[in-house]
Amino acid sequence: MSSAVHPVDETFPAPRLITLGLQHVLVMYAGAVAVPLIIGRALKLPPEDVAFLISADLFVCGLATLCQSLGFRGVGVRLPVMMGVTFASVGPMLSMATVPEIGILGIYGSVIAAGVFGVLVAPFVSRLLPLFPPVVTGTIILVIGVSLMRVAINWAGGGLPTITKAVPGEAFPGAFPNPAYAQTLGLCVALFTLLVILGLIRWGAGFIANIAVLLGIVAGAALSAALGLMHVEKVATASWGAFITPFHFGLPQFHLVPILTMCLVMLVVMIESLGMFLALGQITNRPLDQKDLTRGLRADGVGTILGGVFNTFPYTSFSQNVGLVGVTGVKSRWVTVTGGAIMIVLGLLPKVAALVEAIPQPVLGGAGVVMFGMVAATGVRILKNADFETNRFNTFVVAISVGFGMIPMVAPNFFRNLPDALHPLLESGILLAAVVSVLLNLFFNGFGSAEDARAHAARRLRRPSTCEVPGLPTLLIRRADVLVTMDDGRREIADGALFARDGVIEQVGTTAELPQTADRVIDMAGRVVTPGLVNTHHHLYQNLTRVVPAAQDALLFGWLKTLYPIWGRMGPEHIRASTTIGLMELAETGCTTSSDHLYMFPNGARLDDSIEAATGIGLRFHATRGSMSIGESKGGLPPDALVEDEAAILRDCRRVIETFHDPSRFAMVRVGVAPCSPFSVSRELMRDSAELARSYGVGMHTHLAENVEDVAYSLERFGVRPGAYAEALGWCGPDVWHAHCVQLDAEEIGLFARSGTGVAHCPCSNMRLGSGVAPVREMMAAGVSVGLGVDGSASNDSGHMLAEARQALLLQRVAKGGAALTARQALELATLGGAKALGRDDIGALAPGKAADVSAFDLSDVAFAGAQWDPVAALVFCGPARADLTVVNGRVVVERGRCVTVDREMALERHAALARALIHDSH
Repeated sequence: MSSAVHPVDETFPAPRLITLGLQHVLVMYAGAVAVPLIIGRALKLPPEDVAFLISADLFVCGLATLCQSLGFRGVGVRLPVMMGVTFASVGPMLSMATVPEIGILGIYGSVIAAGVFGVLVAPFVSRLLPLFPPVVTGTIILVIGVSLMRVAINWAGGGLPTITKAVPGEAFPGAFPNPAYAQTLGLCVALFTLLVILGLIRWGAGFIANIAVLLGIVAGAALSAALGLMHVEKVATASWGAFITPFHFGLPQFHLVPILTMCLVMLVVMIESLGMFLALGQITNRPLDQKDLTRGLRADGVGTILGGVFNTFPYTSFSQNVGLVGVTGVKSRWVTVTGGAIMIVLGLLPKVAALVEAIPQPVLGGAGVVMFGMVAATGVRILKNADFETNRFNTFVVAISVGFGMIPMVAPNFFRNLPDALHPLLESGILLAAVVSVLLNLFFNGFGSAEDARAHAARRLRRPSTCEVPGLPTLLIRRADVLVTMDDGRREIADGALFARDGVIEQVGTTAELPQTADRVIDMAGRVVTPGLVNTHHHLYQNLTRVVPAAQDALLFGWLKTLYPIWGRMGPEHIRASTTIGLMELAETGCTTSSDHLYMFPNGARLDDSIEAATGIGLRFHATRGSMSIGESKGGLPPDALVEDEAAILRDCRRVIETFHDPSRFAMVRVGVAPCSPFSVSRELMRDSAELARSYGVGMHTHLAENVEDVAYSLERFGVRPGAYAEALGWCGPDVWHAHCVQLDAEEIGLFARSGTGVAHCPCSNMRLGSGVAPVREMMAAGVSVGLGVDGSASNDSGHMLAEARQALLLQRVAKGGAALTARQALELATLGGAKALGRDDIGALAPGKAADVSAFDLSDVAFAGAQWDPVAALVFCGPARADLTVVNGRVVVERGRCVTVDREMALERHAALARALIHDSH
């Protein structure tokens, strides 16, 4: 086996590391320097001290990044993470800055205490997740963004709208309008900066769009210099190098209320970090366990301690850099380690900080509208995951919490008569919103499930970025020898091409008819291009138990009884590894959409594990939450140790639907409800599962009439054939597709046709287990939606969709004669038929408005020599061919026959090790 390292641990030559590391620095730089500018000016520090704060911040950004990405014993998530000061701390620190007894030294004391708190509570934060569902976290982030907008607007105006000065004869100074505020020239500079940023976001591509804020600041500064508004005298006198000394402003002071306030900020920050870590684990295909998450959260605490010691503020993982990993596909943590080193060097160059401090406030104001507005928009995006349709209380949680959060902004003297010690808490809208939203959520919704909250955190930041690039690039596939459309006219286009934008096909035709340029152009000369193949039935976990000797020659029931004890020794890692390998195998044979029927959850395994792995591969995934509730002691087939309580099954079905199911067109993940079979669940669970699925509008799937034993069991236990049993329990309809259906009779076929019930035909598995020949020809003639499924890799021992199409053709001809099924009909079963069986009209064909899911096959191999008479038929009759190219949602998943979205060799090594352990435990 190869000893190839995981992409996260991959190193590059020094020039490339420096280039990629600098890219991360540029993406985060504007956000990194914003907080010291805000706090320094709020504290009315002289320019040289504000510049020092900026240098200290850059220096600690680098140190904290090394702690997180490089890591050391017990600290650091060891993923490509860049660390920066969190905006969540700004509101509380601004309140502290207004209290003379606290000031900058009190701020540093609260920061250090919060960092120690973060280190101590890191192992327990996942238990606090139920306090922070999307309705709470989204509200807090929304208020953070809105609160910071006041800073941005005042920056755009060039300062504060009022100034304080002594009044003759009065004991206290008075507030007067600031004559320098909102000067026309300054407002024009702010507007120019904003327009530059918006233009770069709208028309810039890739990296340019991601550093739009930084480039806008540079452009605004250049204009300010030309207009004489930017003064760089301090830059000229600043030294080229200086160390960042600890406790530069004096020893920190510790006050109880500021410490409690900052600890609450730290808790919110850690919840957000948890979501980013989970998302980054998916992006890099390195799933994280509890120890990984604890190390990452602990690094947040260590970085915050370093911030307090080195004269700066609380630190967290920067979401825009997580987004950059997703945009570029560069997963190496050594890139961010290099970025951290660059930040340290920048922090040791006072001239750089002095230059930043010299940037006029109107420039920062124009950029701040974007930066802080995006913070608020992130809160809105998180709130999209909250249930406002069926839970009316969530609306009140948001409304009242935002109202409390606005008090310090709209009525700054509202709490002036309360004890001074409480002011840092009460004068922070962010902290008010956090406390009120947590309490209201507990009052209305109670203490939720930690698993639900963790799943929401994992979904929250799939591709976060401060300047997120909308959509996917354009894609042009051209010069295909034949492009098989499977459209309404079943066109097959010579010299075919297709053009897609944002993952959706816009044009299909000949190469000459389509655009000649795109962001990605792929030449398919010598290939047959087809719609992505659709697999309608699988048990991906079973590829760890291929060709088990005792099960090689057994029929279905004996085969299951042999394998159940082995499957019972699996756990989450087995599910993730087998899903990765199974989907990789499918992708490399041209499959772009796969269903999976997972019906056993031993040793803590969950459907989440398979969805996590599928996200890493990049195939469209129909994850069905299977179940078994009738064990051997109650007359069922599975061992009692592998069955679940029915109420728990239904609860978890609701959870995974609410967490992962995407009903939208072009969805990448959909969830279905899938009791295993009539001989492993009760009549009541079948009925309740159907009612639950229909209440959510999700698909329903199970095994039915697979062999004569299956039919005999149904007649003996229920007194009816499988089709009638399914109909009686609500298991017929266009939202249902059954696996196998080998032994359906004519009446049952008619029932399926009338009700729109689909079928997943699995010919290889049916032959392997001696189940018989499914009446596919009769189903098609009656109008039943029939797709193909490779079925479990332990009953098929292969996961090749074209091989399945070939066997479907041959098996029907064995049973019904040479004209029973044509090659093109078999290919249709593998594409359009599968899409219809899964209830989708957005895949299965290459036509405008369909998903850009494409497979291409090179027929130049010796196995296809002489097949030029009909290359399309050759895909089914010859081979079977492996895919040269597989594209899903406009994204290349397989290139030159190999999956490129995961580390192939490492995945195979991990899978082999798990299989060997299962074999060893069986002896």
